[in-house]
Amino acid sequence: MQMNGGEAIVQSLVQAGIQYVFGIVGSSVLEVFDLLPQTDLNYVGVRHEQVGGHMADAYARVSGQPAVCLVQNGAGLTNLVTAVATAYRARSPLIVISGSPTSKQLFTETYQEIDHVHIMKPITKWSHLVNRADRIAEAIQQAIRESLSPPYGPTFVDVPRDFLYEIADVRIEKPTQFMAAHRCPPDSAALEQAVLQLQQAHSPVILVGGGIAWAQASEEVGTLATRLSAPICTTYGHNDAVPNNHPWYVGSLGRGGSKAAMESFRRADLILALGTRMDPFSFLPYYGEPYFPHNAAIIQVANDPRQIGKNYPITLGIVADAKLFAQSVLARLGSQSDSMTSLQQVQEWRTKWQQEMAAQSQWSGHGSLSMEAAYAALAEILPAHTIRTVDIGSSPSFAYSMLSYSGPRTLLPPLGLGGVGFSLPAALGAKLAAPERPVVALMGDGAFSMSFSALFTAVEYAIPIVGIVFDNAAWGAEKANQQYFYDANYVGTNLHSPDLVRLASAMGVHASSAETPSDIKKAVLAALQRKDRASIIRIPVDPERFPLPARRDALKKPERHVYR
Repeated sequence: MQMNGGEAIVQSLVQAGIQYVFGIVGSSVLEVFDLLPQTDLNYVGVRHEQVGGHMADAYARVSGQPAVCLVQNGAGLTNLVTAVATAYRARSPLIVISGSPTSKQLFTETYQEIDHVHIMKPITKWSHLVNRADRIAEAIQQAIRESLSPPYGPTFVDVPRDFLYEIADVRIEKPTQFMAAHRCPPDSAALEQAVLQLQQAHSPVILVGGGIAWAQASEEVGTLATRLSAPICTTYGHNDAVPNNHPWYVGSLGRGGSKAAMESFRRADLILALGTRMDPFSFLPYYGEPYFPHNAAIIQVANDPRQIGKNYPITLGIVADAKLFAQSVLARLGSQSDSMTSLQQVQEWRTKWQQEMAAQSQWSGHGSLSMEAAYAALAEILPAHTIRTVDIGSSPSFAYSMLSYSGPRTLLPPLGLGGVGFSLPAALGAKLAAPERPVVALMGDGAFSMSFSALFTAVEYAIPIVGIVFDNAAWGAEKANQQYFYDANYVGTNLHSPDLVRLASAMGVHASSAETPSDIKKAVLAALQRKDRASIIRIPVDPERFPLPARRDALKKPERHVYR
């Protein structure tokens, strides 16, 4: 079929079932933009490419389907780098398409030219410069296949602008013609070995991560825990991998983690690491004591062989889809296991931890509101199916310990890259993916100041999310480090912001302040009822109270010298 390069891009996306395209219009991709209104593709314009990237990432995490970012060459592409790197660490399927100078001008340092492919290569699964107009559709299909092949992740296609106008013979294929439709089952011999070890374990623990959501294996994990009498721990940032009300769930590990999870993990003689890379950040001694059981056997199951045994020596590694593995184990397990862990013991650990958190969240009614008291108010009124997007910093960190999650795709943090300014644009993408569900963005005042241009998009497209800004007038995580390690020498961490409520109001959203737990409940409940526009709620919190620093493994109090 003959068509120009722009048509080849658009028709390839339509044929693949892509729903959303995020970006900013640019001259190098105008031919593609011109064709969008003729299709069912939904274009969402942003005011900064990073916002569009975070929206696309969140849309993909919630929907399970890839989203597209379409940007101008040069600065348009480089503005997107942080968002793409975030999606890469989150294993989110994201297709990035950029225009570039004409094929004759490539590598001449012409206007808005930079080496796109090599910039994107370390943060994508596949980064490619199209070399012929008749291969554009092939490149888009390859990008989609790579993005949706386990492990998921972003891909990049760079298209010289003259190819967009060139007529060529193009073949547009359906996804079933260029992608595998089945998942990877476990090796039978390895499976039998795993079952035997699980049956013989006295204190097994199931450790789960982000792979559980992508594999849709949450229910199987819960059943497996019950059959094995094994507590379920989640890795950092994946508290929602299983419903938190499951009787064997003890909480997450890592920063803001659960002491109940750490206690069960410390006692383990076998760890079934399912759908997780075992990121070392999950095992930092956050509350002061190490809890990784180095003498425990480890069975690690992942769909990417490169991640097995990468961070910790394993007893048995299995390359498999998490859901198929869990189903296969359940089909072979007997009704009894050798586990000595009782449900009563697990519930005692949970109750003790919950009581400790409840004591910390009490507020006298006088003085500045503590972060714990603010989160306790949120925990009482947020609907169970609320999607919470969480930023980086001291304020959002309480979302890991004080909020409960009903299951996969209800917690969206920036994960491994740890980029500030994620939660507000991510909330917009999540709401587009699940318009029937409430979406709440949790951020500090620093993160809000970095990302508030997302409110332009929220207003323009009438996306009714709720943004909660915890205002402690500081870069709180680093101020906590300075308080703990540098004798409270606060350099560069105090923030002086304008009136955030007036700022948000001027941008066209509903904005208010809430200074007590009662005010918080009223403001949030009212905001959740609005269907026509976004809301921002500022909550002033104690500027001198911070959570424990997360990186006590990497920071230490320095020896003091006198400089003249």
